[in-house]
Formats: sequence, C-alpha cells, structure tokens
Amino acid sequence: MVYCSRERIVLRFQREFGYWLCFVALLLHGIWIPVCRGEEKMDVAALEALTGRWIALRSELAAEEQSWKQQERQWKREIALLEREIASRRESLAEDTGYLQDVERGQADLIASKDVATDALQEMASVVSRHEVKLRAVSSWIPQSLHAALGTGFRALPENDDVAARASVLRRLQTVLALYTQIESLHNNMHLVRELIPVREQKREVDVLYVGLARGFAVSARNDWAAIGTPSDTGWQWQEVPEEASRIRLAIRVLQREADLQLVPLLLGIAGEGGE
Repeated sequence: MVYCSRERIVLRFQREFGYWLCFVALLLHGIWIPVCRGEEKMDVAALEALTGRWIALRSELAAEEQSWKQQERQWKREIALLEREIASRRESLAEDTGYLQDVERGQADLIASKDVATDALQEMASVVSRHEVKLRAVSSWIPQSLHAALGTGFRALPENDDVAARASVLRRLQTVLALYTQIESLHNNMHLVRELIPVREQKREVDVLYVGLARGFAVSARNDWAAIGTPSDTGWQWQEVPEEASRIRLAIRVLQREADLQLVPLLLGIAGEGGE
C-alpha cells in the first residue's frame, strides 16, 4: 500500500510538473514573441533615425563643402588682390627709394655748393671789409663841395666790424662798387664850384676848379688871390699862389665858355712837388 501510494505520488508529481513545465514554456513563448517583435520595431526606428541623421549630416557636409569652396574662391581673389597690391606697393617703394636717393644726392650736392658758397662769401666779406677801410680813408680826399654826391654812399658804409657783421655782404658790396664808380666819375671830370676854403685859420669864399680829385685851383672874385689845393688824409691842403690868379681865372672862363677855346697851363706842384 505504501509502495502504491509512493508510485502514485511520483506519477502525480510528474504529471503536475509536466503541466507546469508546459505552462512555463507556453508563458515564455507568449512573452518572447512580443519582446522580439518590440526589439525589431525599436531597431527599425533607430535605423530610420540614424538614416535621417546621416542624410542630414551629408546635407550639412555638402553645404559646408559648397560654402568652403565659395569661401576658398573669395579668399583666392582677395589673396590675388593683396598680391597685386603688394607688388604695386613694392614698385612704389622702389620708386620712392630711388627718388629719396636722388633727393639725398641733391642735398649732398647742395650742401657741398653751400659750403663752397659760404667760403666764397666769407672771402668776399673779407675783401669788402678791406675796401670799406680804403673808402673811408679816401673820403677825406673828396672836397666838401663834391662830397654831397657821395654822402649817401659813405653813410651806408659800416661804422665798425660789429655793424659790418650784421649787414648783408651783398648789400655792402653794392655800396662799395657804387662808391668806386662815383669816385671814378669825379676823378675823370672837371668840377667848377664856389666854396669856402681855409686860409691862415680863416675861410675864404673863392671859385674853385677841381681837376678830377688830383688838384684844385682857387681864385678870388677880384682875381687878386689864388691857391692850389692837394688832397691828403686830413683833408685838402691849400697853398697860396697869387701869381697864378690870372691863369686860373682864364681856365675857369674857358670851361664856362666865356672865353675862346685854348690851352691854359696851370701849375700842378709847388716847392719841388711838380711843375707846369
């Protein structure tokens, strides 16, 4: 009885276990099929999403590539423009460099010319100064009655070296040349004037015939007195020669065309200084 009971129990367990096994198998089968189908649906959606993303990326890449090509063409144009500008600037720089070199050479030549001109001007200033000294000395050789014609020129001479240094060398040269020209004109002509000359610490009004700036012949209005003048560093010096009065008056009349044209010998020196 016991054996039969155990056998029955075993058989019963096997039958129940089989049922449960079948149930579990059916249950798993029912669950697995939907899961697989869900995963399949999920894989398709992901693939579609990836495909769409890939297409979008390809589109973006194509757009970027097109933009890059356009940008590259723009950059190439700009680079070409810049290269032409650089070439133009280099050419201009070369021209400017050449111009600057020419200017520098010109400046060097001007500086050299300036130095030469400065040296020449300094030498000229020295020469002018020496002649100004001579002219101031010559001033006393010119009779006062003839001095008026040269007064402006002599007043234009510098009084000293300081005044000369502040004056224009060219202006000083013009003054010196003008004075020499006027003095030469006085020396090459005869001049008839009426003036006061010093005689024995007095002054006497007489007619004076100046032969250039070498000699002066004075005669009184009554033709009773005469004198011969010579220039000196202290002014004109007069030596009385009453015996020459008639000849001096005749010379004056010939010069004034009041007498016939003739040669009138005049005494040029006294006491061994000269003769007729």
